Amino acid sequence: MQEGNRRMLIQKKYIILPYNNRMTLKHLEFYDGGDLIFDFRIKLDFFTCECLAYINVEPYIGRDISIRFFASEENIIPIDTQEADAVPFALQQTDEIPKCSNMDNRYRPYIHFTTPYGWLNDPNGLVYADGVYHMFYQHNPAGTERENMHWGHAVSSDLFHWEHLGNALCPDNKGTVFSGSAIADRKNLLCLRKKETPLLLFYTAAGGTSRLSEGEPFSICLAYSTDGGRTFERYAGNPLLPNIVKNNRDPKVVWCPPLESYVMALYLEKSQYCLLSSENLLDWRVFQSFTLPGDSECPDIYPLCLNHDPQQTYWVFSGASDHYYVGKFTDGQFVSTQPVKRLHYGTCSYAAQTFSGAPDGRCIRFSWQRIEFLSAPFNGQLSIPGELQLCEIENEIYLCLWPVRELENISGNMQVYRKIVLPGGAGKPFICSVPRGALDIFIQAEYQPDCVLRINVFGAEVVCDMTRNQLHCADSVSPITIKQKQLRLRMILDKNSIELFADQGEFYISSRITCDYHLNWLQLQSDTQAAIQTLRIYKLQLEGI
Repeated sequence: MQEGNRRMLIQKKYIILPYNNRMTLKHLEFYDGGDLIFDFRIKLDFFTCECLAYINVEPYIGRDISIRFFASEENIIPIDTQEADAVPFALQQTDEIPKCSNMDNRYRPYIHFTTPYGWLNDPNGLVYADGVYHMFYQHNPAGTERENMHWGHAVSSDLFHWEHLGNALCPDNKGTVFSGSAIADRKNLLCLRKKETPLLLFYTAAGGTSRLSEGEPFSICLAYSTDGGRTFERYAGNPLLPNIVKNNRDPKVVWCPPLESYVMALYLEKSQYCLLSSENLLDWRVFQSFTLPGDSECPDIYPLCLNHDPQQTYWVFSGASDHYYVGKFTDGQFVSTQPVKRLHYGTCSYAAQTFSGAPDGRCIRFSWQRIEFLSAPFNGQLSIPGELQLCEIENEIYLCLWPVRELENISGNMQVYRKIVLPGGAGKPFICSVPRGALDIFIQAEYQPDCVLRINVFGAEVVCDMTRNQLHCADSVSPITIKQKQLRLRMILDKNSIELFADQGEFYISSRITCDYHLNWLQLQSDTQAAIQTLRIYKLQLEGI
């Protein structure tokens, strides 16, 4: 069978590739004068295309490249030949990515962050610099499945309105670009400062995950920007950190005053992590290794004041599934002061990361919500931004998560109800109409150990089972409260998701639901008489959505 080769003069910023998620995954390779310059996997489909992928080829404008695609080495696909079964290989080019149509956007959430096109998972490199929040994230521009990892990039001044800047990092000969972190080099340690604060991206080069990087190990690399994040260059001395073990990955870099150095948290394998230190951000040494039971991947490490007391500073170390240690740095080591605890209950929220350099000492985070949109040209969303605090409850320290105060800027149409009495049993439930869209709902009630309270909004049910101190939503279960004196619950609902923040935020649930906007009411019902002290409902709205 003839090889599937085709020459193409790159004249515009993007090439457009048709794909269909029902088709076989195919390999595309791009050559310049016989040298492989980049490659990726895509479910290419010229016959029954469902979506279009926009692949950035700007670095190759003006070059005549050769394109080869195949399902396997034994199955080279003939293109533009005289054979009757040849594939019509007609690629278009464009300088602009069009906006999604209303039909394509029908599943896009109202307030949660999504990528315009393609696949999204872990938030990466969250950093605040020069008045701007920078969000990087795992991105596949060539489909809506997890392949071809790039770092997408968006910026915001308020954590909700985001400007998409395209991909900041693309795969190279060291691998596709897995997760990592970012800092602003305010001390100018790398002597890169021009007008704006240099941004440093510490990322995983996932060697062996592409044809171009065959034979390369996983390593930790550095890229930087001197123009406010508009462009990035890779550090000439990469990798910063050669392979330690197998697929070690996900570096998180922070300044650590107790050690008077920078600290990198790194995932190794299974439930094992290590900590490294550096004074210059380039030379790193391992100084500690430990396990985080019940967790793996995507470490985060950051300081927090207990009960807002600056004299009581602790450090939190967490993994991708939100198990966490609370501890201190003592004699050059991170020492946990209590057993592992858990913040998130369920399987929807993953790989949370906090912002480096957030203003006013705030600790703000996003996580990836494992929610798929099967009939859309985009896939995956991030949680709403939340703020973390440490609270002492019943003589133990808990990590607490609550929606950021900036949510108030997109809130409107407030409804407030007080002193609602539910008769219980077969008695009449409380029902009120609610606006269609994303909602922020807060409920405060007496904690009654013999009561089961059911909350139904847009057809989605949340159960507060006070007989067992359990909060149920979809397939997730968490405790309701530690003190069991009062029920406090905040709920953020969007088209395809619900986020629950219980008590002071020490218990968090994120679940996939489907809001049925025909059922635009909220219903409260209990099996015994119950007293609801406060019910507040806000509609959440971003302009143009």
